Amino acid sequence: FLAGVGQNLTKMIDKSRQYISVEAMRKRLIEKFRDVFVRFLFSQLQNQRIEPIRGETEYVRYSISELDLSGIVMDPEDVKLALQGQTEVSLRVEATPILIHIKKMKWKYKLLSFPYWSGEGICDVHVPT
Repeated sequence: FLAGVGQNLTKMIDKSRQYISVEAMRKRLIEKFRDVFVRFLFSQLQNQRIEPIRGETEYVRYSISELDLSGIVMDPEDVKLALQGQTEVSLRVEATPILIHIKKMKWKYKLLSFPYWSGEGICDVHVPT
């Protein structure tokens, strides 16, 4: 009887070691993928060109342009990755906090009714999330 219990205990310990090893490998793989993903994301943000954003309401016409996303900062440790789905697998990426700093963004507005004010300029935008 004791020999059977000992064999079962040994099997359980071996399976536990394998599971821990697989989990550790999975965690390292996800961390490595996260680091590569964040480097790739930053390299892409450096080259992205954002079209001007224009709009008009009943009262105002506005636009912002020169949106440079190279000033986005995030710590790779704050990026969470999750695989979702069974048959079709998708990757979900969540990152908080993110610091956004846009230098020399152009803005413009014009009131469409009295007093018909208008203005334009260049500003730096700093948004902590």
